[in-house]
Amino acid sequence: DRGWCHACNSCLRWLLEKKERQHPYVYGERVLYRRMFLVVGTLGFGYSVLHQMYDILTITVKEQVIDLLASMELDVAWPDNQHGGTIFDDAFDMYNTARKVELAFATSSFVCFAAATLFDICGRNKKGLHYSRLFSWLSIVLIFISMLSTALPNYLTGTDIT
Repeated sequence: DRGWCHACNSCLRWLLEKKERQHPYVYGERVLYRRMFLVVGTLGFGYSVLHQMYDILTITVKEQVIDLLASMELDVAWPDNQHGGTIFDDAFDMYNTARKVELAFATSSFVCFAAATLFDICGRNKKGLHYSRLFSWLSIVLIFISMLSTALPNYLTGTDIT
């Protein structure tokens, strides 16, 4: 019981960077709770990326729209590809491609967050903190690009409305 309590206290001190904040000239200036947010955020974002990967690789946007219409019970039948499909099929294909690009940037961002976490855990000095911050900023930029990547394509060009 006492060993368990000591282990929890040690882990909490490490997670809250008590030693590093007491000696900033050795470890660098640290924002309060930085390591805790970095570890929890990396784990949460990793789960989010894996969930997104599963969704993108298992179901297309067209299938999602068809499922949505079926769940609303509107008695609407979506034309299948054997009967010519719809004017939206090319736009759906463009959107599916954009989702895969978004996934690539999100995965790259997760890798950078993981690297930032590893530098923070393994390099507990000023240099480790510097590289951890660098990878964190790079990850934030990649997240921003990831979010914009599905909004940038012109889906109307993929819709044959003539």
